[in-house]
Amino acid sequence: LIVSLVCSKRISTIFQLAHVVSGVAHPVEDDISKMEWFRHQVETTADFSTKRNWVSRWISWWVGGLNFQIEHHLFPRISHIHYPIIHKIIKPICGKWGVVFIEYPTYSLAVAAHTEDLRRLSKKPIVVQLY
Repeated sequence: LIVSLVCSKRISTIFQLAHVVSGVAHPVEDDISKMEWFRHQVETTADFSTKRNWVSRWISWWVGGLNFQIEHHLFPRISHIHYPIIHKIIKPICGKWGVVFIEYPTYSLAVAAHTEDLRRLSKKPIVVQLY
């Protein structure tokens, strides 16, 4: 039970901080078919805890490098030890081609962005009737 709880907490944290944060695209089905694969992988994902300090290095070890989620989506068969180097290559390429690259350098910034996104998602949408 304890092992299941620890593993569940770890994997849910990874997925939430990588996909349910401010700025990440949530395209509808029609938009997905029009997006290129690369753009879709980058814009629907975020990197978190990428700052090279001891906390981020520990988190990177704890989650097996999955804090570099964009790199993981683009290169799933490459070892996670190479993700920080790939990160430095991919980020400028995205800027050059106008692809939105979302990164939260610290864990606390990612948690704050996740909280903000949950707050945004909890608001009741405004429906405008045009008749």
